[in-house]
Amino acid sequence: MKRRLTSVILTIFLCSLLAVTSSGLEYNIVSDYPELKPLVELVGEEDLSVMHLLGFRVADEAMRLLPFSRGSAAVLTITNAGYPVIETDTAGWPETYFTTEGAIDGILVTTGHTPGQGNLLIPQSCIYTPLWFAFFDKNTGECVYIFRGQPGCSQDLPG
Repeated sequence: MKRRLTSVILTIFLCSLLAVTSSGLEYNIVSDYPELKPLVELVGEEDLSVMHLLGFRVADEAMRLLPFSRGSAAVLTITNAGYPVIETDTAGWPETYFTTEGAIDGILVTTGHTPGQGNLLIPQSCIYTPLWFAFFDKNTGECVYIFRGQPGCSQDLPG
């Protein structure tokens, strides 16, 4: 139930950001969401994408659930972000899809984990596999696993 609620909150958050940024008004996202400042500084507000925000939100939620602080060496982050694509309608690839590499930037900025430090692993996967994220705390043995399937076949983890 908690994971389903998290999924609903994430969807509402992303939809509200899309509605505001697409309204055509002069808008500064950092004024309303100051926690996004490091992410905006990395990618620029004009290049901020849904995938950047997804990576930020997933990492923020994992940091709350495990819990751990930014840069924690006790937590390993694993994701296939950067490989899957998310189709947006039935026209098919490559006309209407999101690439997922922006989620890596969101995770990197939020958690402080990087491939160079060995605490962010990005295993290769097929482009049509679901996008997933795992955060493992080696001290407690707990893991937060979040994934998103293609539109129309999304799946929630049981219980």
